[in-house]
Amino acid sequence: MNELNITQVKEMFAFMADEIMKNETLLTEMDNKIGDGDHGIGMSLGFRAVKENLPNMKADSVNELFKEVGMTMLDAMGSLGGYLWNHVYQRLWRSASCREVDPGNSGVYDEAFSR
Repeated sequence: MNELNITQVKEMFAFMADEIMKNETLLTEMDNKIGDGDHGIGMSLGFRAVKENLPNMKADSVNELFKEVGMTMLDAMGSLGGYLWNHVYQRLWRSASCREVDPGNSGVYDEAFSR
């Protein structure tokens, strides 16, 4: 299998959320050394909201899911971090019209971030 369908991408986001929330303290400690120490808190807020909302997301394609995840993170985080995460997923949403994602095809990501 070379592609991830929408169910698998939702599972990926749920896994990412679990890992971010599990490492909130570590991310915050790292940010304390170079910034204001809120990175772990903000990321945890955003990904917690994503995980809670995944079952209710109505996306029928992977790129529609990227759009919903981005907006969820922006709404939950509200900070520059939320804007940046939203920007990443909005770019992915706009760059590819796909129902599935081929993780080995970096062309989608190259296109999304070349602008």
